[in-house]
Amino acid sequence: YPPSVEIRGLSGKTVHGGFYMFGEDRTSAEAAMAQAEMELASAYDNAGLADRAEAGYRRRLASKPEDGITWLMLGQLLRRQKHYEDAVEAFNQSLAGKAGSLKSVVDAAGHYLLGTCFDLLGQRERALAAFHARSIDALVATDVAARGIHVDHVAGVIHFDPPADHKDYVHRS
Repeated sequence: YPPSVEIRGLSGKTVHGGFYMFGEDRTSAEAAMAQAEMELASAYDNAGLADRAEAGYRRRLASKPEDGITWLMLGQLLRRQKHYEDAVEAFNQSLAGKAGSLKSVVDAAGHYLLGTCFDLLGQRERALAAFHARSIDALVATDVAARGIHVDHVAGVIHFDPPADHKDYVHRS
């Protein structure tokens, strides 16, 4: 078990906490404090205290900027607050970051949420309209953003990093 840590609780009072941690850092006071801050930021988020949650996530990222999970959580918070450009940046950072054994989960969620932000910003529709109008010559899209695209004048489609089963992309070409 990690050492007990002191953090400011939801009410602003200092509380002592300890919880089970896995891995090499389980006896590290610094790791326990970082985990406690992350738990508290998530609790603030769940309680609807967005400013406190965002501050907690950003503190965590200041000490561990490659943490893909924290970027994903910050992005979700920013998306709910309708700060779509900032959410896009956070989701991009989550995709670039390291999330340990949860990397595939973070990637899937990050791509999905990034796509929804682009839809909310209207970027997908503007890009499609420009492509339909032939004012741009090429359209690059993720597999999520490419869904539902039908354009008659396409000379060719290139699939980068296609799935193992070719049937997943047959309907798109």
